[in-house]
Amino acid sequence: MIKERHPVSATDPDQAEELVAAAYLQMHALAWREDNERQIALYQNDHFKISLVEWRNASLHDEPQLRLEILERNSNEIVIRRGCDDLEHAVEIFVRVRSALASLSATSHRWSGRS
Repeated sequence: MIKERHPVSATDPDQAEELVAAAYLQMHALAWREDNERQIALYQNDHFKISLVEWRNASLHDEPQLRLEILERNSNEIVIRRGCDDLEHAVEIFVRVRSALASLSATSHRWSGRS
């Protein structure tokens, strides 16, 4: 996961854009896996992880595609997979998903009695 200099606000698109763009650039230093994907984690909490994934078809001539994945941290199962038209679209999706996860975390803390 890339290191955040400060927590990314769930409502600040500028911070989210900076985080997603930095992750995208760092991802290009990674080798392609056998499944023609490379990914980098953007955010995680106690229960979920959001990753930016770049994938390509078997043909090396195809343009790589982007998507965001939300994974359940314990099982590493994909909960939601959402394709992105471009980096700007990835930022929009990240902001919405990050906000939803922040709300879920706040709710789960209230249910568990934690503050």
